[in-house]
Amino acid sequence: MTLQTKNMSGALTSTIIKFKPLSLLPSVGNLVFLGIFLELTCLGNTHSLLGDTDTGYHIRVGELILATHSIPSYDVFSFHSPPLSWTAHEWLSEVIMALVHRVSGLTGIVVFFALIIALTYYLLFSSLRANHKNILLIVFLVS
Repeated sequence: MTLQTKNMSGALTSTIIKFKPLSLLPSVGNLVFLGIFLELTCLGNTHSLLGDTDTGYHIRVGELILATHSIPSYDVFSFHSPPLSWTAHEWLSEVIMALVHRVSGLTGIVVFFALIIALTYYLLFSSLRANHKNILLIVFLVS
């Protein structure tokens, strides 16, 4: 295939583009990412990502942070008198969860965190692949 373009002086230049049939196939890293993402969302037990009973709590705290524009300093959902001090060390993830939940509900939470987990495995695979050549060992370690 030949592609004709104009250079900066306005003259036409021709560039030959060669397509390699293998360049259209996904790489092993892409397959690892896709496999883990599909396992977490469709093929496996999708309730495993919601197995943490604090998911609703994190969403509600995130909504509270978005509504008040401040991070709570005590547990507002417990009825202790006097209120116990509390450190919201997960405040950023709670805000992200509240925003994702606002847009797409619990399904969005599952898909979002499955994407984050699969991306983490993909980055681990890519990092190992850059330093080592034994692809079977790398796939075994990452899977």
